[in-house]
Amino acid sequence: MVRLARFGVRRHLALIALLVAFVPSAVAASPRPAVRSSGEKPRRAKAPKTTHVDAIAIQEHGLSLQPYTYEESSPLPKDGVEVVVHASCLNSGDLQQCRGDWGPCLMPLVPGREAVGVVAKVGASVKGLVPGDRVAVLMGTGLDSEADDDGADRSTLDTLTTGTAARRLRVPARWAFELPLSLPSTEAVGLLGAGGAVWAQLTARGLGKGSKVAVLGQGATATLALQLAEALGMETYAISDGAEGAVPSTATEVVDVTSADHQRLHTGSFDALLVISTSSSLDLGTYLPFVARGGSVLVANSPTGILTLSPRILQERRLSVLAPPALSRKATLAMLGFCAAHDVEWPATSGEFSVEGAAAAFATLEDAPGARAVLVEGAEHAKWRKRAKKLIAAGAKGKGAPGGATVVGSAAAAASAASAASISSVFGVFSKVRESTAQAAAAVTDSIQQTTRTLVEQVEKEVVEEEEMRHGALQLGGEAAPAVEDGDDDDDDDDEEEEDDDDDEEAGDEDDEDDEDDEDDEDDAEDDADDDEDDEEEDEEEEDDDDDDEEEEEDDDDDDE
Repeated sequence: MVRLARFGVRRHLALIALLVAFVPSAVAASPRPAVRSSGEKPRRAKAPKTTHVDAIAIQEHGLSLQPYTYEESSPLPKDGVEVVVHASCLNSGDLQQCRGDWGPCLMPLVPGREAVGVVAKVGASVKGLVPGDRVAVLMGTGLDSEADDDGADRSTLDTLTTGTAARRLRVPARWAFELPLSLPSTEAVGLLGAGGAVWAQLTARGLGKGSKVAVLGQGATATLALQLAEALGMETYAISDGAEGAVPSTATEVVDVTSADHQRLHTGSFDALLVISTSSSLDLGTYLPFVARGGSVLVANSPTGILTLSPRILQERRLSVLAPPALSRKATLAMLGFCAAHDVEWPATSGEFSVEGAAAAFATLEDAPGARAVLVEGAEHAKWRKRAKKLIAAGAKGKGAPGGATVVGSAAAAASAASAASISSVFGVFSKVRESTAQAAAAVTDSIQQTTRTLVEQVEKEVVEEEEMRHGALQLGGEAAPAVEDGDDDDDDDDEEEEDDDDDEEAGDEDDEDDEDDEDDEDDAEDDADDDEDDEEEDEEEEDDDDDDEEEEEDDDDDDE
């Protein structure tokens, strides 16, 4: 107990010493409140810097494009990123919106929903993106009815409908996706909308390797769909009504619904019909019989305005008509990595980032609704390509992306290295403190264990002495029996005992057999005695019968007399 008390005092002294050592340093490191002299004027908050954004827009519904400049005066939101655009995508959906086919929207209207660029600024709460990263951006439809899962809001300025046909964009970080280094910007732009819809339908509808899929449509998105389905291991066909140019030129297997041979071979054989038609109206009546019973009609990135189908066939074959589900950020990154890993290429027409380039893109889309038009900002794109070559040559490894592709980390590598250096110095101090604390704790633990063992031994010794005083020491008189030295004798004795036991068992078995034989003999004797008694009874019965016969004869004689 005295030792325990001393140990407790030592422990308290050690803790007090540690507190005395750390408190002055903590107080010295604590920030002091700023002291402002009485004559100093309070500082005014800086006004947000106004950014002028050059864009291409229309002032009213139609295709009259013109240069347009708007201002971004509010500070960058905490969850936002600012992107310098070097490639923008236009498709038939943008053409329809400019014409007013989608309904009213806030004017002026900057067309375009997808772009690729380099991050210039990030908000205070943004994680995973730093200035210098190359990203793909997706914006919403710009309609009053748009949902928050269609892309970034295009009405944040309340004065116009923003779009990707602009040299700078501000969007929430959730709608900016890192791009693999091996995926070119001209191939990446447009993948979020068209590729995302196709990817969602192919991966979220229970279609696996070996599934038979028919792609109905033509143009860039249909070509992309065929590549993705084949890369996923599906049996892929292009299906059409036999019209010229109705299927992508890259299709290797084509089904003509008007052919008798194709009807015989493929009717009811497709697990899914992927609809990517760009025509103004589409009648599915001749295509539904080719879908297997219980199959699906999957609509993906189709700008078709009118779709005709037979409810009777849908019910008879139990078919489902499904729109593409919204992709999560993780699934979108997986799709981008998959495209980079499989070197996906899909057709596009390129033009310069200007009013003339946008007008030429709209003219192309009018003639070929399934086309993909890309506006390239030459200077910014050249900067990126030069930097990408250096990164590839240096073997830069940025943030890992799904599919094994690497993503450009730009300033992320330098920032992480600097932060790692500063953090390592801080953690070095803490590691030393932790090491010394661990050593002190180990010493205390050893001391406690040693004291406990000593106390236990002392108590056991006292208990033994007390028992001896009460009952006396237990001593055995005489000499101990000699131990058997030769283990072979024991083995021989055991073998002899086992043999004796075996003999006894055999003798017992023989006695049992003799007893059984005696019992059988007694039973036979009893059976013989019973047989003798039966014979005697039969003899007596025969004698009685003879006496009866004699009496009858005597009676007959008497009657005769």
